Amino acid sequence: MKKRIISALLILCLLLTATTITASAAPSITAQAAIVMDYETGDVLWGRDIDTRRAPASMTKNMTAFLVYEEIAAGRLSFDTMIPISQNAERISRQWDWGGRYVRAGQSHSVETLLRLIMLPSHNGACIAVAEYISGSEAAFVGLMNQTAARLGIDAEFGDSFGASAGNRISARAMATLVRTFIQTHPDILRITQMTSFTFAGGRTPNTNLLLPGNSFFTAGADGFKTGTGAAAGHCLSATATRNGRRVITVIMNAPHNNGRYGDTRNLFNFGFAELERRDTALNALTVNLSADTQSVRRNADFTLTAQLENIHGNFSVSGGEWRINGQTVYTLGSFTPQSHRTFTLTHHIPANSTLESLNIEFSILLPNGNRTSTSLTLPVSAAPPALFRDVSNHWAEADVERVVSLGLFTGINDDFFDPNGNMTRAMFVTVLGRMAYGMGIDVSNSGTTPFDDVPANTWFSGHLAWAWEQGIVTGISDTWFGTNNPVTRQEAATMFYRFMQHYNIELPLGADIHFTDADLISDWAYTAIQLVSRTGLITGFPDGRFGPTDFATRAQVAVIFLRFIDAYA
Repeated sequence: MKKRIISALLILCLLLTATTITASAAPSITAQAAIVMDYETGDVLWGRDIDTRRAPASMTKNMTAFLVYEEIAAGRLSFDTMIPISQNAERISRQWDWGGRYVRAGQSHSVETLLRLIMLPSHNGACIAVAEYISGSEAAFVGLMNQTAARLGIDAEFGDSFGASAGNRISARAMATLVRTFIQTHPDILRITQMTSFTFAGGRTPNTNLLLPGNSFFTAGADGFKTGTGAAAGHCLSATATRNGRRVITVIMNAPHNNGRYGDTRNLFNFGFAELERRDTALNALTVNLSADTQSVRRNADFTLTAQLENIHGNFSVSGGEWRINGQTVYTLGSFTPQSHRTFTLTHHIPANSTLESLNIEFSILLPNGNRTSTSLTLPVSAAPPALFRDVSNHWAEADVERVVSLGLFTGINDDFFDPNGNMTRAMFVTVLGRMAYGMGIDVSNSGTTPFDDVPANTWFSGHLAWAWEQGIVTGISDTWFGTNNPVTRQEAATMFYRFMQHYNIELPLGADIHFTDADLISDWAYTAIQLVSRTGLITGFPDGRFGPTDFATRAQVAVIFLRFIDAYA
């Protein structure tokens, strides 16, 4: 039956003229490696040498602080937990930490204080203190850092907890991913990283991140993250900022000087937000075609919806999407990259006892800026009786399927599905043959046993198979194997029917001889059977003149074959 397609086109922009999307100019960067990432989607908006591992210096502390937050989330720490300072922590602090604000052995500091020391003045002794408290030793903690990097899927290797070791190596992409994961998982970290200073050991302890307010490189919207400086690492900076509800993450590695890393970061911020605005403009030009494969919805019948995207400019991700029917979410999409002509399909049904009169179908996309755009169509619910099976409504063999089921020859593969296009197995075929024979008054009693190892006793098909085998109607694919789950071929189906008719002296009207173009492909044991069965019209050839002896027969095709026999026999 020819299906009419209902289609609704929603233009998701209000532009009346063609939209021109201009690419953002590449940022000016002095660093050897740099990246700007969309926080919402994880898309890389721009990058330079983003996958080469480099020394991160004190940006290593991002992982240390992340693990402290993981311990807090697990309930093993709190911000108020007091952590004792070891002699080792004091030694490292005196060696590396500036301004005389050391941590001293025998003292204890809260987790909150140590986190501030780690993320603001880049305190090394504080890293040793939390590492020893969490894992027993810094070496064990470094092992946890590397395990966590592997778990998060970031390309990094750590040699210490604070950034002095030559064993600390991480790529710009990996560092940006770590910062993004940190903020997503533990957003409270921004409360700390946006602090410009705090009081420790009787004095003001400033944040080394000069993008924050009151500093020479103040940049509006910046609220973290962490600096790093070293002979091998150069001047490094991981940073994040928000504008107009959007967030980007940047990483600078091995800039030539302090001005370079901050200038580079500002340029990355400007580029990133401009690129997001450009992409938002492109998204606002997106169009969606929403269509259904039916004019009206029949109860207990599957119907398929298709959403097709058009007018996509550029390569970027959206945060996800969803299908809704009558206001209820029925399927959720994860993040994906829109492309023109890309389609999304949904197969759905309403129950047989549904009292709905219409369905409002909506397909929506969640944009990176938090907006949701959608298109919808309404389908009436048909007054026709519910479909017998969800997958046969509007199928070419729907009436035939309903008839063979009503005759007791076939059942569905379960209560909901008939699987009309699925292959008919040899076990299914011989079972239907036995049911039909019984309905014709033929004695199908049997011993219940066969020589086939793949036919267990007392299964749904073993009795009819034993009858057919004992009467010489079927044979196995070997002496000990029937091939119960093998799809039945057209020549096997023809042969079983032929042997059945021969054994019970059933004669049907014969037509003229048929010469198939692929007769040379017919097996010798099936040739006579195909000649007779094809002349009765039970199994016909294809329009191109082939018989297709080794083609598999579907459940719908076999249903039609049995009905042809029943009608001819009657």
